[in-house]
Amino acid sequence: MPLEDYYQMLGVDKNATRDEIRAAFRRLALKCHPDRNPGNKEAEARFKKISMAYDILSDEDKRRRYDHGDAVEAGDTASFNPMEDLFDVFRKVFGKDDDKDTKGKKAFFKKKPK
Repeated sequence: MPLEDYYQMLGVDKNATRDEIRAAFRRLALKCHPDRNPGNKEAEARFKKISMAYDILSDEDKRRRYDHGDAVEAGDTASFNPMEDLFDVFRKVFGKDDDKDTKGKKAFFKKKPK
């Protein structure tokens, strides 16, 4: 079974930098996010696919294995949980890689100071 072309899916070149991959994912994620397309199963399916593509292409080891033609699972597990893994992807793209601030509190949903 041929691998899906994750580069084409994100609209980037095979030599794209990590920043270019991140920007392409962010643009597409905002466009086809399920919250922006309520009830649109096609947009939801596309969102899941581009999230898997980003998960693989943004990780050096997974990207190297993918480029060699090896099957690579998003999250690098056989049991991909799209919603759990999507939160990890969102933290990488829209927030900090480390989901805690300097005081040890969750920073992802942190309230803005007044």
